[in-house]
Amino acid sequence: MKKFILLILPLIIFACANDEAVIKVNKKTNGTNKTLKIGDEDASDYYDRFKFKELDGEFTYLKSDPIILKTLNEEIKEKLFVDLYLFLLGENKFEALYIENSGVLEPDDDGNLFCDSPKEEYRILIKGSWEVSEINLLLDPLGKAGGITYNEEKAISLVFDKDVHAENLEEKNTILMLETTEFDPRD
Repeated sequence: MKKFILLILPLIIFACANDEAVIKVNKKTNGTNKTLKIGDEDASDYYDRFKFKELDGEFTYLKSDPIILKTLNEEIKEKLFVDLYLFLLGENKFEALYIENSGVLEPDDDGNLFCDSPKEEYRILIKGSWEVSEINLLLDPLGKAGGITYNEEKAISLVFDKDVHAENLEEKNTILMLETTEFDPRD
């Protein structure tokens, strides 16, 4: 039963990504002017809040929950998982720090998974471009994202459209939320 739930959870999360999306059309006399909105915001304004910021020694970027790739040791519940840090930069460029780790994932007080002592297995900095297309955020070469509300906060739900390093990453879904720290994870 657990495997079934894990398989359908990404589908449910992605389905919810567009749950908030509302297309509102403002028609001019020729009917060509569209205003596309996520909730009550223009799509471009919605995604602008997620741009990388550095202010007073603090860094704000997007971070995923661990993306579980596979179980390495069932007995101790050791997993191979990905941590993804996404930096939406100016001029429609982005950098994504992709780190495959191994370790035991445990829920914190809020139910989010974390690993006290991950062992880094693989790391790559991916550079690409992003654009807002209708209500979606397209991240080339990572995938396609949509705006969602997660734990009562605005977030992005990303579906990978190809593998990065792990062979089973394509079509996996992750939620990215804003995080502010005193260090840049790329360093």
